[in-house]
Amino acid sequence: MSSNTKDWVDQVIMNYYESHLRDELIDVFLSHAPEVIADLVCSVDIHNYTQMRFLAHRLKGEALFLGANRLAKVCGELEEIYECDEELLNNRMLFRLKEAFDGTQNQLLTLRGQP
Repeated sequence: MSSNTKDWVDQVIMNYYESHLRDELIDVFLSHAPEVIADLVCSVDIHNYTQMRFLAHRLKGEALFLGANRLAKVCGELEEIYECDEELLNNRMLFRLKEAFDGTQNQLLTLRGQP
């Protein structure tokens, strides 16, 4: 086998494993994130803002890892909101979070090759 053929085969194998790993990471994120968002909303409902900020930070890190910058930005904004902004949380930020996740989900499913 020539060096060029071996390099090409190695690249094909590497691409396969990279895309397989990417798909697995997307699947885990898409199955896990709705639960985190539901817990985050519940934290707001019961006025546990420490937990809300923790979950927003966690989701932000996961989103950044996958390149979901819009979702990460909204999560970062949620980290900065405090108890006095409860109306802002309930009326605008949680809607933006859900909207950002929906957009992220659509993009990741497209990247994954699913409609």
